[in-house]
Amino acid sequence: MGTPVGDRNNWSISNYFYLQVLAACFYPALLEDDSLPLDVKQRAESLLRECDGGSVGSYTDSSGITKIKHCVSQFITRRDGGVPSSPDNIFIKSGSQTIMLKLLIHSKDSCQTGVLIPVPTYASFIIALEEQGAAIIPYHLCEEQGWTLQVEELRKVSNKFNLTKSDSFY
Repeated sequence: MGTPVGDRNNWSISNYFYLQVLAACFYPALLEDDSLPLDVKQRAESLLRECDGGSVGSYTDSSGITKIKHCVSQFITRRDGGVPSSPDNIFIKSGSQTIMLKLLIHSKDSCQTGVLIPVPTYASFIIALEEQGAAIIPYHLCEEQGWTLQVEELRKVSNKFNLTKSDSFY
């Protein structure tokens, strides 16, 4: 769900669906309320079935809820024109961005870890990466095609930065 950074009032109408789903997941008694649309109830029930104990407050795999990871993976594959995405490579975290960055970026060898960053992206993410000592490797998304990733753009970046399969980058 795309959420506007810093301006919680700048949500599109479609995001209210997600807000309602989240509300029903956090407070399942809302599922009995007739004011929620049927599709919201169905989505919330589906998500809650994927949570141990039927609650978002229960233990979750450390990389995130499996169903959500699969949905994110399918979205990425569609967005990127069929380039496969694996749920096993998706980590959904809340409030632990810095810890994850430290785990990904700091290595025992002397090489600096490069991190591929889509452009546009959030300035706060670049700042957090720089604070951890990452080498920023930007690649541009194609606005004309719905901000998709173009394989040729990755090739161009790979050549520019002399990246190989053995390099440490994410």
